[in-house]
Amino acid sequence: MQKRTSREAVVNALCLMVLDFQKWMIAETKAMHHWKNQSTPTAIVEGRMIDDVQAQLDSYRKLGEKSAVLPRLLLSVQRIKEAPDVSQIIGVPFERNAVIPTDPKQRKVAIRTIPRSYRVQYAFVVNDPDSAQSFTDQFTSYIQLLEKRRIEIEYEFTSDVKDKWHLTIFDNSIFPDSASVEESNITIGLLDFTMSGLLPQIVSGLPQYGEPDDKEVPPAFHVVVEADMYPDVDDPHLRQKADPDTGERTKEWIEKGNQP
Repeated sequence: MQKRTSREAVVNALCLMVLDFQKWMIAETKAMHHWKNQSTPTAIVEGRMIDDVQAQLDSYRKLGEKSAVLPRLLLSVQRIKEAPDVSQIIGVPFERNAVIPTDPKQRKVAIRTIPRSYRVQYAFVVNDPDSAQSFTDQFTSYIQLLEKRRIEIEYEFTSDVKDKWHLTIFDNSIFPDSASVEESNITIGLLDFTMSGLLPQIVSGLPQYGEPDDKEVPPAFHVVVEADMYPDVDDPHLRQKADPDTGERTKEWIEKGNQP
């Protein structure tokens, strides 16, 4: 059974991105050094709290005094209702036949894709304005690297069938900023950006969301193992064969009157 939704897969990838940034960044202050060495540097807050840093901070504090330590990076992800610009992302609304490489049973599925965009906000909460500025400066520089702007998302179709796709952060969507809250001793560095990509959808050939993995489903398509090319003409024609187990393909010419 699929355990993770597409949005949860995106959030997981963004948390992994933070771990990569931790290794890349340079600690310029005591607070940044402390954050760089945290094993769980990110706290996830609800996407509806995006732009409301006070609500994000209050939600984080509800985790308890032991968990609510500073500095901390708060992550909120909100799906954008509008489809991405067609000049950036074009979906494939029609179905295509495929086999997911990670599927141990190599089942034949029908797959399509739809464009999807997310707005992402990182809020670095710290009681040192120099650390907040250092975070936004360094993360902005980090995200300018082309290889860092393509985020690998591992989507889960069943518990043992996963596939990796990409979401791209477009250059003109990166906005570093700062925010203030009621407490005067807390500074928040903000980094806001949009990322877009294709969301794969399995139409048939695998159990759907909520169904058990062992549910038997018919294949989405069948492999043609033998076909005659132009069998209606009088001249010799070509017959192609494929072994469904080995994938080996053979060809032979069939003379006139030598058809089964």
